[in-house]
Amino acid sequence: MSKMNNLLLYKNDSMKLLTFYRKIKSLSEGSSEKLARNLCDDVELFDELPVIKRVNKDEKPLDYREKNSKRQGDPQGEKQINPKSDKTSDKKGEHKRNEEHIAMDFFKNCKTNAERYDISVGYVLDYQTPIGGNLEYLYNGERIQNPDYKEKHNYSPGKCDLMSYNKHDDIIYILELKDEDSKEPLISAVVEAYTYLKLFDKDALRDNMKRIYPELGINANTDFVAAPLIYKGGKQYKELKYENVRKLIDKMDEKVFVYSGDKENYDVEEYKE
Repeated sequence: MSKMNNLLLYKNDSMKLLTFYRKIKSLSEGSSEKLARNLCDDVELFDELPVIKRVNKDEKPLDYREKNSKRQGDPQGEKQINPKSDKTSDKKGEHKRNEEHIAMDFFKNCKTNAERYDISVGYVLDYQTPIGGNLEYLYNGERIQNPDYKEKHNYSPGKCDLMSYNKHDDIIYILELKDEDSKEPLISAVVEAYTYLKLFDKDALRDNMKRIYPELGINANTDFVAAPLIYKGGKQYKELKYENVRKLIDKMDEKVFVYSGDKENYDVEEYKE
């Protein structure tokens, strides 16, 4: 069976969608178009993804980020990021910042100049947000299992690269960031962001962010939108010209944000055809 046919089997099993985005990272551009065309007819399957939430509703709300979190945008204070990995080398020997550090830059930049992103992604709330918060349970109390393993194998749903709040539209964006050198197809970011959107316990997430940022205006009606955040001129940006990828983005009600510049001077704009 071809690699593409193997991938297409995933859409027939909603639980396998949990790892689906990981399986499409190495697709070619042509394959991305074919898969995007196929997924356009089955977007509703993602509605069957299990929301990760507390089993006992009487317990305190699920926390995605503590008020005094160590996630302050400083590599020296981050356990999950090795300061030595601040830069990676490309084939030409040039050094590029990886996605985790770029996300941290966005977080820090917003704290000193929030107006810079006000009309695009809005205020950057968090980075590397664990999808399961401080839990990794399904709604029915079972641990999340990786569907690719015949025997029980605990599964980590991953972390959201960036999360932001646009007060003008009253929307929290679930952002999937790609750096300028990323070779992954755009469809990977599209599906990954949408998967995270479905897995988040949105009520708990709103409450959590409201407690941390009471001044922003996040409320019970604040909506959520998945959105790739891609580098202007990069591989994913060039793939925006593909018809079926664009159709899938529209079908998932996603937005696409494009950034440019570097480190302390990133600019962001919403992509418009």
